Amino acid sequence: MKRKSNFPSLTSSLVRCEDLKVISADSAAAILDAQFNPILHVASVSVIVEPPYREPSFRLAEPIFREVEKGFDVIVHEAELCRSLLDKMKADVVHLDMSLGRSVH
Repeated sequence: MKRKSNFPSLTSSLVRCEDLKVISADSAAAILDAQFNPILHVASVSVIVEPPYREPSFRLAEPIFREVEKGFDVIVHEAELCRSLLDKMKADVVHLDMSLGRSVH
């Protein structure tokens, strides 16, 4: 006797990769020091990309002007931008990059 699963088929609930609409956000611009290290975040942007993934279908950008060393709240602002974009457009995936800190060489 075949046991009935309580979970839907994994393949029935997945979207094919080539069909994904992706929302992402990141710091869009920064002022750099003489060694090209960022010292001030200037703007954050959230975008939605759709196949064929060549350019954003839509974007939201905002000035932020936060010092990099004190700017851990930038990721929160990026998540809020993604949420704002999700209010306007549907997406399958939200992608956020988070740094684990700077390495010192």
